Amino acid sequence: VAARPGMGKSAFHVSELVHCVEVGKSCASFNLEMMQRQLVTRIICNLSAIQNSKYTRNNLTGAEAEKVYHAKQWILSHNHNLSMDFTPGIIIHELISKLRKIKSEKGLDIAFIDHLQFIRLSAAESRGKSRDAQIGEITSALKTFAKQEDVALVVLCHLSRETEKGANKRPNLSHLRESGNIENDADTVSFLFRAEYYFDKDENGIPQYKN
Repeated sequence: VAARPGMGKSAFHVSELVHCVEVGKSCASFNLEMMQRQLVTRIICNLSAIQNSKYTRNNLTGAEAEKVYHAKQWILSHNHNLSMDFTPGIIIHELISKLRKIKSEKGLDIAFIDHLQFIRLSAAESRGKSRDAQIGEITSALKTFAKQEDVALVVLCHLSRETEKGANKRPNLSHLRESGNIENDADTVSFLFRAEYYFDKDENGIPQYKN
């Protein structure tokens, strides 16, 4: 799942994660960029339908505080089928090992990884290789794990700045960083796009695209 900054990758990650946990799937969330407090805050706000800014300022009504309490209890009560990891700059083999451990201990149906460009090879493995070649080894390892263990992997990734140069700003496969490797190994490539981020709306709230 790819997008430029501001398109809602983190919101997508959280909403899909919460939904999968709620329907009984065993889930893992690897956050290579977001800190634990940030992700937990987003989950609480998603569950309680309270704006992030209002929650972080602790400017809550009694009813809202009760919703937050229940959201926190929800997180605690789903420890058996929700695993979260916040190792920054993780090496691909360490990531795969952690996924296998979760699978063996709790079961694992789906894992969210945010995001691809922050995964590394070991120093020895990366020596002399371009970043494109490194990404190829990383995506290949992820696909092998997914097939062997029958686990769905949702991997978020960044788009290049070329997306911003088009008239309508819509992303396509050529805007993926290290796109060839991602295209080859991904079963599906999806893009997040918010037209209102770039274009004014008319009186009916419909974004007015440029030709």
